[in-house]
Amino acid sequence: MPLWLDSTIKFLNENNGIITALATALLAYITWRYVRLMKTYVQLTQENVQLTQEMLENSYKPEVIVRLLPTGKAHVYEDGAEKRKHRILILIAKNIGPGVARNVKFEGHRSFNPMPDKTKEPLLKRVYFLEDGVDRLLPAEELRSDNNLPGFPPSDLNKFQVTITGTWEDSKGKKHCEDFHLNFADPNLPSRM
Repeated sequence: MPLWLDSTIKFLNENNGIITALATALLAYITWRYVRLMKTYVQLTQENVQLTQEMLENSYKPEVIVRLLPTGKAHVYEDGAEKRKHRILILIAKNIGPGVARNVKFEGHRSFNPMPDKTKEPLLKRVYFLEDGVDRLLPAEELRSDNNLPGFPPSDLNKFQVTITGTWEDSKGKKHCEDFHLNFADPNLPSRM
């Protein structure tokens, strides 16, 4: 046997306790580092799973809006001895979300009549999608009122405002609800607050 191998075996035999202790300490340190890295890995994986679930949930969530849109046209009407002009508006319901809105219904508009002395019929009664709702509203699909709605002079804003409550379901059956505040005197105001 070579001399160097003989001296190495002799050294190992004389110091086997220290070598075993050092090897055990090194193994304990490596195991501790491994456990810490795995803990970090598990936390990052849980965060990624949560983000993926949120992204998936948002990928099918519809978002319905209702707003008034001026047409650029005006209507002249007589108010006593003077002639007045008011803007013509249309009512729009649109799905701006990425998912399909199902069972879309609207409430709170049926009795809205800002000028009961001029007309007996509520203003929004003939808007088909407000009355009957729609079975589904696809992403980017827009519903427009068939009939033109009058805009009013901004003399008494409270008189010309109505809140419409929209309800719909997403593709997973989760119900959504939102109020839309329509201001006929100033249709450029946001309908969502």
